[in-house]
Amino acid sequence: MTRQPNIDPPDQDLPRAVLTPAAPARWSPERPGMITAPRQVSPGGLFGRPGPDTGWAFRIIRQVDLSEEERRAEPVLVTLMSARASLFGRAPVPEDLEVARILLGFDREASAGIVKRRHRWLKHARHEAVPGAGAAEEIGNELLALAPGPLRAAVADLD
Repeated sequence: MTRQPNIDPPDQDLPRAVLTPAAPARWSPERPGMITAPRQVSPGGLFGRPGPDTGWAFRIIRQVDLSEEERRAEPVLVTLMSARASLFGRAPVPEDLEVARILLGFDREASAGIVKRRHRWLKHARHEAVPGAGAAEEIGNELLALAPGPLRAAVADLD
């Protein structure tokens, strides 16, 4: 459509000779803050513990016959399972549930220290954005990475 010859277009409608702001001179994949490898992610805190298929922990837990107290601790169990699985870069497996149960003192007669710690974690889990994140931070990667056998000995030494 043509314009009337007596109407001048406003400056913002005229073609621009130079783009403003100018396009970047060169693109670089090394941008600050860009995470390109798993080792660059800070574990815990606001980053959490990302891992593949962490929702699989819910399926594992729901297939196992748990006590009523363990059912109440399900959010913390799921978080501990997911945190352990993410350390190995895989989805949760039944061994992760066994490790989480050991850490919470559900696998055998738990000492008073473990029961006290479990109650504290369950109490705080209700107020956390990710229930059980505080428990995972307190436990640390060293204990989470242990196999069930050595973990039982390590937990016994903690009390």
